Formats: sequence, structure tokens, C-alpha cells
Amino acid sequence: MFVNQLGYSSLNSRWKEINQEDAQQIIAFIITHDLAYSRVIMSLKEAEQILVKLSHLFSDRCKFFTNALFTDNYSRIREWDSITQATFDTGLISLCHNEITILWVKDED
Repeated sequence: MFVNQLGYSSLNSRWKEINQEDAQQIIAFIITHDLAYSRVIMSLKEAEQILVKLSHLFSDRCKFFTNALFTDNYSRIREWDSITQATFDTGLISLCHNEITILWVKDED
């Protein structure tokens, strides 16, 4: 899979397919909070500018995948399968036509 080419571990069947709305909420979380303690690192207002630009990459026919389960309306990670050697990592992979987009973050405790 694509992540192997980047030097990450493949999750095979453990990838979780999500819809576009959930994907946008995950992006908002991972660019506004650190993974270890869920501290705010960027305001949602600042993040919205990035979210608007990223949303232009996605169409209605995209498929979205993540490695994690989230709680509290995507404000906390409940569990995840790591693809990196970091203590925490999560993100989003989208498959759109012939394009793959990956937005991945990792954090240490």
C-alpha cells in the first residue's frame, strides 16, 4: 500500500473507512490539538483557512480512511493502530480518482 512506500506500516484490513464529514472533523482536530494531551495548538478560526483549502482537494467520489476511533465529537482519540514509530499518530488518507492524499500527524508523550 501507499503508506509502505512512505516508510510507514500498513494496517491492511484495520483501516477505518469514514465519510467526508467525519474526515473534515478529524482534520480539524489534528491541526488544532496535540495528540498526547489534546491541548489546543491552533484556534479553530486559524484552522478554518486550512480546512477550506484542503476541502478543495476532495470530491464527492473520494474514499476516506483513518487509523483511529474518536470520541466526544472528534475531540479526543479513543484508540488507534499506529503506522509510525511515534507514541501517538493519526491522520487521514483519501483516495480520489487517481490521486492519494495523506495528512498525518504524530506526537510523543
